[in-house]
Amino acid sequence: MSIAEKLTVTAKNEQKIKIKVNLLESEIENVNNMFNERSIYVNNKDYDTALNEAQNIDFKEFVASRGMVYLYAFYIGEYIPNRFLPLNNDNQNSCEGMYYNCVNLKEAPEIDMSNSLYFHNMFLGCESLITAPVMDTGKGSRFAAMFGQCTALKTIPQLNISSCTLRANLNNIFSGCTALENIIFIGTINVTISFQDCPLLTVDSLNSIVTALKDLKGQTTQTITLHTTSKAKLTTEQISIIKNKNWTLA
Repeated sequence: MSIAEKLTVTAKNEQKIKIKVNLLESEIENVNNMFNERSIYVNNKDYDTALNEAQNIDFKEFVASRGMVYLYAFYIGEYIPNRFLPLNNDNQNSCEGMYYNCVNLKEAPEIDMSNSLYFHNMFLGCESLITAPVMDTGKGSRFAAMFGQCTALKTIPQLNISSCTLRANLNNIFSGCTALENIIFIGTINVTISFQDCPLLTVDSLNSIVTALKDLKGQTTQTITLHTTSKAKLTTEQISIIKNKNWTLA
């Protein structure tokens, strides 16, 4: 079975996505799984045509009854293009798995995510991604495996996880990020977090992490885990700050 044939095999019970695309406008009711290799409804177009049109969609025209949801929208495995044009939408509420397993994705567009709540698995398996897009994740509560297995990822220009208050929702957020060097946190880190797989963190990145740790005096102790190489870059003062904020350094 050809790729196009495999990608047009769909479950009959799924809600059909209506899409009418030209270079200037689009009419889309729901973007869940829209370009998912397991479920694609694009007016019966072949897969290559669908991908070509995807790069010209103006997402600001999307309409969804309960807010835009990018749930596994671009999960198309090895066949995804290496970049998409900017997506313009400020009404989405979930980016869960948005680029899951897009192994060729090198550049993700900036997106207005200011109303999004869920970011778990967003870039999971994006092993070619080098720089994360600038994102407003301030309302997000779930970030588990957001950058999991992004083995080429070097830079996360900003990340706000201030609204995440459950440690399970940060599990494996940087798992496999062995190339990560630069990361800037906005707001606070409230619960246990691990950079165990990140030996290349810069001094500036470590300073951003330590500064972002919430002061937990009188509260339950949380744990910050660093790779041995990164941990060795901490100053005595930084180690003291971590301890005084009631965090355990592991």
